[in-house]
Amino acid sequence: MAPGPKHKRDYEREVEIFQKLKSKNAPNIVQFVQVLWGCGIVMERMNMTLRQRLRAPVDGFALEDQWMNDTASGLSFLHSQGILHGDIGCQNILIDDCERAKLCDFAGSRFEDKDAWTSYHTRNQHPRYHQKQPAIASELFALGSVIFEITTRHQPYEHVSDLVVTKRFSEGDFPLYEISRPEIRRIVERCWESTYVQISQVCEELLELSWDME
Repeated sequence: MAPGPKHKRDYEREVEIFQKLKSKNAPNIVQFVQVLWGCGIVMERMNMTLRQRLRAPVDGFALEDQWMNDTASGLSFLHSQGILHGDIGCQNILIDDCERAKLCDFAGSRFEDKDAWTSYHTRNQHPRYHQKQPAIASELFALGSVIFEITTRHQPYEHVSDLVVTKRFSEGDFPLYEISRPEIRRIVERCWESTYVQISQVCEELLELSWDME
């Protein structure tokens, strides 16, 4: 079956973004290898999604912190290249052989002056940016949900309907009480409440946290 217009559009956007990134040293981005005859992308082999990995045992906080750092650093790098992912979540973060987290799936991402057509999952969606183009604030909100999932092993309000989640988020009702580590709770709260203005601020706080644990 021949690919439809949507698949073609997704493919072309992802190739365009990988072409932008391929000359950069981006360790927290899944690496593009080459385009085969203009009809496919070859990428480095990865083991599983971060969400799948979180179902298995994780010893201590060091690995959690590494995944948080990897994700925030990768997202910050994308933003520096004029790319807003638009669908950040543990389903779009992959784990390699060395247990490093890497961002993937840029089909539909916002790129420079070209609009996105992807959207965040409900539990990663900033309530003020529903059905709007991704922005720094919406990316930060989604990052907060990723960090929440890493530290709690489940998504925010996992057993509640999407409609209820959307309502609670709109009212500023966030499940911060589920995060046991105070320093991580503070970072997630700032992501969800739009206290930060750039991903780099999250990177700095996560890096300080890593130093404190050494």
